[in-house]
Amino acid sequence: MKLLKNTSCLLLALILLTFGTACGKADKTWAIKGEKMTVPIGVYVFYLKESYNKALEKLAEDNITPEILEASSIGDKSASEWIKDDALDSCKEYVVVEKLFDENGLSFEEEELKKMDENTDSIWDDSNDELSKYGTREDFHRAFSTFYYKRNKLFSHLYSDDKFRTLDDNEILDYYKKNYVSLSRFSKVFTENLEDDETPSTVTEENRAKVDKQFQGYVDSINNGSKSFEQVAQEFKNSENATDDPVITENLNLKDDSIDEDFYKTITEIQPGKATYSSVNDIFILLYKNDITAHLPDLNNEDSKREIIESIKLDEFDDMINSQKNNLSFTINDEALKDYSPISLFN
Repeated sequence: MKLLKNTSCLLLALILLTFGTACGKADKTWAIKGEKMTVPIGVYVFYLKESYNKALEKLAEDNITPEILEASSIGDKSASEWIKDDALDSCKEYVVVEKLFDENGLSFEEEELKKMDENTDSIWDDSNDELSKYGTREDFHRAFSTFYYKRNKLFSHLYSDDKFRTLDDNEILDYYKKNYVSLSRFSKVFTENLEDDETPSTVTEENRAKVDKQFQGYVDSINNGSKSFEQVAQEFKNSENATDDPVITENLNLKDDSIDEDFYKTITEIQPGKATYSSVNDIFILLYKNDITAHLPDLNNEDSKREIIESIKLDEFDDMINSQKNNLSFTINDEALKDYSPISLFN
């Protein structure tokens, strides 16, 4: 009887141990939950990869090593923590967009679903070897194609043409002056003088120094007020024996996510009426910042007007999404997520 009792105790202990081990093992099927919506772990990993790439851009180093990344900081966070927090924020936005999409009774037409699939296939097929390391095609499809199509459709639904017409021209122009810059530029693609049967070679430091001095002279002349940008541009045109006007002028929306961070810093720090220059891969570029009030858009052009209004309303839309993120309750699968280190996962 004693033996049986001891055996029963041992069996019970094994059952409890097995049960405890099963309960202690993290469930890696999901990353975050919020109001009837669960984000799969694969979607989180793809967002983690996206955030990892953003971190590399912020640190501005193409060949950054795991050791350098591990020791780096972005703002007041370690690079690793910044990446994980940014990926979690993307997951929260995913939940909010899904929630609002459903609440507004939105759905996709067959043609839209087809385009979404084609968009996913074009990327997945080209990068299958790399992407399949992190998750399934369906995870990727949900994280990017489905999410962005739903976000865009939600925006179009909430900000219809009728709502666009509530802005008057003065509001539009005020926004434009604060959020757009007007830049003029000319550039020189520098190569050695070659014979027809020669192949290009590395530009000599002596010749590079000559072009560097030339462009620095242009900038100094503009910034000290001795010459206008137009005069300097004419000098450059004459020096190049160019027949076409070398100057390109364009207005840029500072809220455009595609603007490189270093370039953004450069164009926001230049004062109107001043110039700077840089060289990249033997291309010398002079940038001049125009007075934006002299380069305002023609609001009689419906396409131009709509583009600006969309930017204004996108700010409102983003604020609304962020407000929803802050007000929703989220359950984060910390036990699972702690096993996904971006430093080791993507190196």
